[in-house]
Amino acid sequence: MKSTKIKAAIAFVAFILVFSITHFAKFPGSVEYFKEITNDQPLLDLKPEFSKSGVYERLESFGNEGRTAYLQLLPTIDLIFPISAFIFFLMLGRLAAERYDQPFCSRFYWAVPSLYLLMDFLENAFIVLMLIKYPERLDSVASMLGFITVIKRILMIFSIGSPLILLSFAWFRNVRQSHTPPTRKH
Repeated sequence: MKSTKIKAAIAFVAFILVFSITHFAKFPGSVEYFKEITNDQPLLDLKPEFSKSGVYERLESFGNEGRTAYLQLLPTIDLIFPISAFIFFLMLGRLAAERYDQPFCSRFYWAVPSLYLLMDFLENAFIVLMLIKYPERLDSVASMLGFITVIKRILMIFSIGSPLILLSFAWFRNVRQSHTPPTRKH
């Protein structure tokens, strides 16, 4: 268990480091660079758009340079960041499963983080496809994008929230057990 705790801590530090670099440093391939090129416009996966016309209006508003910058950030923001998040969520889930010690948790702690990563990669694939094909419209892809983003966000919240709740339950159980006097056997 100590090994899992250390792995979870390392994964957390790596996740925060990757998040900080990709979202706050300014270099081609970062969110800050994209925002500078597009006059502070949010990425499609940071502010979901639910209509195909809305998606294409946003792509148009990015301009050629903004769409190119978007493609540049996909390997950093939409590949390295989700993988670092997945590893952290996986280690946190494993730690919670070990501490809470229930068969269901032990067997399926990986499921929600894996679904999160799958949705993130599907979202990214759709965005890449629309950017590469632009100005050709892929209306069916554009109409699904906002919903995939919301599902991804929900899975991200569950990936961090569920293990934290389980860790809290395990902590309360341990506190309660440590304050309960042992029963005597006669």
